[in-house]
Amino acid sequence: MGMVGSPRKQHGGGGGSHSASFLLGALLPTLLLFLLASDRVGERLASISTYTLGNNNGSSSAHEQMMTHDANLTDTEERVFPGLAELLPRVATDDGTVIITSVNEAWSRPGSLLDLFRAGFNSGEGIAHLLNHTLIVAVDPGALAHCEAVHPHCYLLEVTSANVSSANRFMTRSYLELVWAKLELQQRVLQLGYSYLFTDVDIMWLRNPFRHISLYADMAVSTDRLHGEMDRVCTMHANCCIGLENKVHDLTNMAADWNNYTSLAPPERRDSGRTWTAPAQCEESMS
Repeated sequence: MGMVGSPRKQHGGGGGSHSASFLLGALLPTLLLFLLASDRVGERLASISTYTLGNNNGSSSAHEQMMTHDANLTDTEERVFPGLAELLPRVATDDGTVIITSVNEAWSRPGSLLDLFRAGFNSGEGIAHLLNHTLIVAVDPGALAHCEAVHPHCYLLEVTSANVSSANRFMTRSYLELVWAKLELQQRVLQLGYSYLFTDVDIMWLRNPFRHISLYADMAVSTDRLHGEMDRVCTMHANCCIGLENKVHDLTNMAADWNNYTSLAPPERRDSGRTWTAPAQCEESMS
């Protein structure tokens, strides 16, 4: 299950057999999106402080202490995330929303997941502009070099406590270190006043998922549901798949299916009866 939240303001700028285990996400993908309404985080903290102390004088004092603590925390986090505050304004949409994904050296090599991820935006329906609002977080210097060769907005988040440069299996130590590092960066994005939408890099965007996100929730949760209709698909996620080569192989087939579909005239699309190629290597990896 993935999580999505949406701020109160409009997203003007951001705006699925065995095959099901791979082609999940005819509307929204699992483990795809996590977005908080950053403009309401301070409001929430203040209300919690007031509720906890139960009186105005106490809540005022607590609020002042909180602001002092937050100022000290901000200085520390600026050292932990150098340059992030200056980069985000160049990436964000007009309403302050940033799309975030992350890569290591293995995922960002030419012909690997990063290339497929970016190609999805360019071949998708009306979403190429969203690449300009996508921050690619590199977790090692090799990934940063690959990213900067193809994408305008890259940020180095070094994870030094584990080897994250190669493909990491689910729930291994390196995998968990990477998860926590990404969460800390996402928290920092919120503290800087931005909302974000987090997407795994093994997801291909084909249509705009912002259209499916409520505008009035602080946080929303996306779930996968396979419908299979090419005229409705929004994103496709290579989950339930072990091994980087298997992901790349079957995502490449999926991208070819999409390109063949979109090359047809609208009447031909409706009558073509086209289906997705079975993700054979991902199926094999799970057997």
